[in-house]
Amino acid sequence: MFFGEKLKESREKQGITIEEIVQETKIQKRYLVDIEEGNLSDLPGRTYIRGFLKSYAVTLKENPEEILNGYEEYCSLKEQKEKIVEKVEEGKHTKKGKKINSRKKNIILAFLILGIFYLITAIIMPLIQNKTKKTIKVKTEQSKKIEKIENKENKESELSRDKKNVISEEISKIKKIEITATGKSWLEIHQNEEIVFLGYIETGETKKIESAKKIFLKIGDASKVKIKYNDKDLGNLGKKNEVIKKEF
Repeated sequence: MFFGEKLKESREKQGITIEEIVQETKIQKRYLVDIEEGNLSDLPGRTYIRGFLKSYAVTLKENPEEILNGYEEYCSLKEQKEKIVEKVEEGKHTKKGKKINSRKKNIILAFLILGIFYLITAIIMPLIQNKTKKTIKVKTEQSKKIEKIENKENKESELSRDKKNVISEEISKIKKIEITATGKSWLEIHQNEEIVFLGYIETGETKKIESAKKIFLKIGDASKVKIKYNDKDLGNLGKKNEVIKKEF
């Protein structure tokens, strides 16, 4: 019995699925199926096959030496068969060669040369020339497309840089002012000519302003208000009950 068939029969008698064998041996399912069906040509090298057969036999509690001996016999027969086929093929070619005399060989060779020459001059060369022309044309069109894309990308890149520069300039112009009251004080805040706050600022209260416009402050009691400008602590801008006007 073929060693693959023997393994398959043993597995089926024991009620073991091929998936369970895969899980136990970590051998790919397709390799196990090929072994059982005798399709060894799709498997890896001889060393791997021996390893697969041994693991499979041990899992089924079969004698691994018996299975491996069966595999070696199979390999030996296969090699003998291949040698016989090679000898037969060589014999056929030798007999055919003896039948054809030198004159016939020369005639056939001449016809072959003429046929090849005709193919080259009449068919292959025009095809190569047409293909070359088409290739050049395609490359030219592709070059134009690539050039357009590169020009577009360069323009977009320049626009992007200009936009980033404008944004950076705008960001650099933004003033950040933080006004914190340590006591109750009158406060007046202007952005350019527009009043944004007018009234009292209570103890612990904080007013934050972020703007690129001119900012004008009028503080009723400078000792009760602390100022931070662009995260820099300016502290109090004046003394007790001193009215301070400040422009940023």
